[in-house]
Amino acid sequence: MVGANARSESNGIIINMERVPLTDWIKRHRILLLLSIILIISIFLRFYDLGTESIWLDEAASIKESSLTLQGIADHTNQPPLYFLLLRVWISLFGTSEIALRSMSAIFGIFAVLIIYLVGKSLFNDRVGLIGAFLSSFAFFPIHYSQDARAYSLLLLLSLLSYWFFIKLIKKDYYLNYLAYFISSILLAYTHFYGLFIIASQFIFFLVFFKKYKAQGWKYLTTILALIIALIPFVLLLKHKITVIAGTGFWIPKPDFSTLLDTLVIFSSFGSTRYVVFIIFILLAISGIFIIKQSGRKLARGQLKKHKDKLEQQTQLGSSETIAMLILWLFTPILIPFIESQFMTPIYQSKYAVGAFPAFSILVANGLSRIKWRWGFYSILILIVILSSIGLQTYYKYPVKEQWREVAQLIDSNSKSDDIILVSEGYYLSPFNYYYKGNLREVGINNLEDAQQFVRSENEIASDKQTRFWLVLAYNKRQILNYFVNTYGKDSVEIAQIYGGKITVVRFSPTSSSK
Repeated sequence: MVGANARSESNGIIINMERVPLTDWIKRHRILLLLSIILIISIFLRFYDLGTESIWLDEAASIKESSLTLQGIADHTNQPPLYFLLLRVWISLFGTSEIALRSMSAIFGIFAVLIIYLVGKSLFNDRVGLIGAFLSSFAFFPIHYSQDARAYSLLLLLSLLSYWFFIKLIKKDYYLNYLAYFISSILLAYTHFYGLFIIASQFIFFLVFFKKYKAQGWKYLTTILALIIALIPFVLLLKHKITVIAGTGFWIPKPDFSTLLDTLVIFSSFGSTRYVVFIIFILLAISGIFIIKQSGRKLARGQLKKHKDKLEQQTQLGSSETIAMLILWLFTPILIPFIESQFMTPIYQSKYAVGAFPAFSILVANGLSRIKWRWGFYSILILIVILSSIGLQTYYKYPVKEQWREVAQLIDSNSKSDDIILVSEGYYLSPFNYYYKGNLREVGINNLEDAQQFVRSENEIASDKQTRFWLVLAYNKRQILNYFVNTYGKDSVEIAQIYGGKITVVRFSPTSSSK
């Protein structure tokens, strides 16, 4: 019987055993159970269809870059080397299949959800931590980069770890917290240069509230100095590349203010419902900021009375400080690169700001947690889940990456031994050759001049019939396509196929009578 005392005898010893009701056990372990469910959702969504889409250009580049020296990585990628060094070890263990390449990012993404819970709990409470982790578990933005063999998922995880230990050193002035912060931050900086903006946001926070945290001042500033010294090899490694970029420019276009809005929108959701989710998230985040400011003083007084002993051991973040930290975390990695892109070399892309995503998620979670009416809370949460699920369905159903597997299959099954493959631009041969294992001659066509040179060289060696060739255009190089159509005529086009709006494949069969 539940709740009754059971008696058993063993060697004359009477033992009283009380059965614990299942409901009581669930209540005592509800945080762990809820967090486990959230992590299971995260695992499923990050590994679901992990190998379905083709390897795309940047992922093919990751394979190549993981085999280079440190200086080779710096020259080839414009990025710090940590991710590529880890990928080298990962590839040696698991190979280069689509699932193997992306699974490391998926694992980083799963751990990121766990750390979002810990950060939300440290800044607010278990409720905010769980809501933030839950929202992140099915958010498109972190899922997408958890299914991409690039450094962004690691950037997200290390940004979280850096902030988690930053919060811990502020609350508890222990040497181990400074050491953990130093390690996580230096790993962050050696993963992606946007990690420096995450560290900068922490430094700005510390300067703003230096008077309150001056007890940690010298230790924190010493840690920052150690970080700067540890970054010297990073600067020396990228010195030549930085000089070249500063002089010749970068491939990234100059962003406008709509780019900033797009970043927050893509933080919210994906697909046709993304703007609705974005509006809900903004309203929740703003309402949470105002509510916490109003209730902060009462909460602080209550904590002083109820947890006096605990508070003597650690410094408490005030409500204004907590919000300021999250706002700095969210906007520093967005606004500083954006401003730099306006007046210097453009360097801003939304995916680089993935380290700011947790701040947005926690701000939204805080606003949602402040809804006291239970039915209102669950109604909004269910609405967010439904709208986000619509976006995720679109993400999983339609290809997001370049479909090089399908391109290679089309050419392989419809080609002859003397065909030629023209790929624009030449560096797209890398993802193409990940799938294509044939022996056809391959030529990179980087611009219209290269196309004209190819035509001239083929005309010089042509006899009665010119060689048939495949034209593979990434991202609609209309000028090159028009040139070949005008040169050989529309009748020379035998096959034309478009893949996901990203890659166009055309087979030309010109004759000696072609123009």
